Amino acid sequence: MDFNELVKTTGGLLSFNNFLSTSLDREVSLAFAESNHSDPHLIGVLFETTSNPSTSTTVFAQIHDVSYFEGEKEILFSVNSIFRIGSIKEIDGNNRLWQVDLTLTSDNDPELLALTEGMRQEIYSYIDGWNRLALEIRQKALPSNHPDLATSYDNIGVAYSNVDDYLNALSSHQKALNIREKALPSDHPELSPYYNVIAEISLPSNHPYVQLYGDNLQRAKKKV
Repeated sequence: MDFNELVKTTGGLLSFNNFLSTSLDREVSLAFAESNHSDPHLIGVLFETTSNPSTSTTVFAQIHDVSYFEGEKEILFSVNSIFRIGSIKEIDGNNRLWQVDLTLTSDNDPELLALTEGMRQEIYSYIDGWNRLALEIRQKALPSNHPDLATSYDNIGVAYSNVDDYLNALSSHQKALNIREKALPSDHPELSPYYNVIAEISLPSNHPYVQLYGDNLQRAKKKV
């Protein structure tokens, strides 16, 4: 981690892409921060964290009972824990030893929510592009009722569901179901999982599709 970049992002978010081991004993953590003092090219950083389990679902736990080093009073944070960067200050006037205050983000943090949504959209665009390419190739190579086409439509439907675009998800799964129903009657038990997928898509309870798929699902279950 580049310390100068960290300073520039004061007030922003910081994520650790592995498990984060911390200690309730400041002296233990400080000893680690000071351990690189002999290298003039390195800066020691002591992270002081504040965590409120009532506002965040990030998993962390006190593990000193099972830790190899019991005296360290270790607290372990889960992978990809995200913190808000607070004040950054020198420790005892030493410009190569700094304390960075971190606060575990709450689940309703506006910036975190916006960041998460942006990442979801980016991942969706990437996955959706490949799914559509696969569908286009299959459409050119396979007959219109081939089950592989249904699989492609289902994959696209899943991508839509992952970004909460349920109407387009429903449309894609419907196209997949139409293909499968050309080979099987609508109440065939093998169609039950596909009715289930559609039934789980979030739509108003009075939406006509909800009633339609619910009825078909019940008939299919009776034949299992």
